[in-house]
Amino acid sequence: MTKYLMIAMLVLMTIVNITAYEYKKGEAKAVPNRGFYIYPTEPPIEEKPKPEQKPNITTQIPTRELSYDEVNMMIDEWHKGAPEITEVGTIGNSHRGKPIRYIRIGKKSGPKVLITAAIHGNEKLSTMATLGTFNRILSSYMVDERVTDLLRTRDVFFIPIVSPEGFINNSRHTMRLDPNRNFNGRNLSPKSSIPCVQALKDFHKKHEFNAVMSCHNYGRLFFYPWGYTRKRTSMDEKYRGLLSRMTESSGYRYIQLHGRSSPPYYGYEVDWFHENGAFAVVNEIGTSFRAMRSEILTEANTNYEPFLLFIREAPLNRDRFPDSSGPI
Repeated sequence: MTKYLMIAMLVLMTIVNITAYEYKKGEAKAVPNRGFYIYPTEPPIEEKPKPEQKPNITTQIPTRELSYDEVNMMIDEWHKGAPEITEVGTIGNSHRGKPIRYIRIGKKSGPKVLITAAIHGNEKLSTMATLGTFNRILSSYMVDERVTDLLRTRDVFFIPIVSPEGFINNSRHTMRLDPNRNFNGRNLSPKSSIPCVQALKDFHKKHEFNAVMSCHNYGRLFFYPWGYTRKRTSMDEKYRGLLSRMTESSGYRYIQLHGRSSPPYYGYEVDWFHENGAFAVVNEIGTSFRAMRSEILTEANTNYEPFLLFIREAPLNRDRFPDSSGPI
């Protein structure tokens, strides 16, 4: 028994003292007193980032009033041509189940900006002109350094049709109500809204947009809060400062909304968005309810510089907290 034990100990000591090898330049190298071998492994292959592609946006500025389906086809086409910097989705459905769709443009970083159109379904020019403006912005990515830098530092959402049924029926009203009087009650009191408006409110609460522009037609002017009272917001100076710059390039005018809504009306979107933390303005585009070819082209180009200025500057003028002045 002792003889076998001694043999076993000798074998064990021999194994412990066997020279191991480690990989170096494809050859084995002695590694003393390891008791195992380290085998060579393939070094990881570093994947080089794919070069960013310039958007392949071929859709042109609309030359007529597009249908609800044609508008959605257009933003799908944009996404197909610029998949790296766009996404398409739905904020919710109308009362008859029509999707309310958006296209998201940019790098999903930095301040969030929301631009909408056609909350009044008979205001087709607001949709056609903003489609033309965004087409030009997307087409300028990686061509115009100013646009490229802007879209790399902003997260921009565009909803071309807020009220699908109103748009399809060419009606200002949805469910027999004016959607732009349906955001809140008297003096900013909370209110349950019709489905398309509630979807928009929920979407804002989800993303906490820093700035919101709602596009209408017509008037060639910008509105800013409040609409329910003559009292000024605590940000009145910032509103007037930015809008004065936006009117320089567009030739539009700007006024406080209450100046056009006397006696005061309640439930305005611009009041609700401002109260809920956004730098909020209304853009009344063009000179007609009709979306004629010449005016679509003119207004799409007219709004190009104001859109860029709003996307760049508006988020910096507002935090996400309600206005300190509050309801009266």
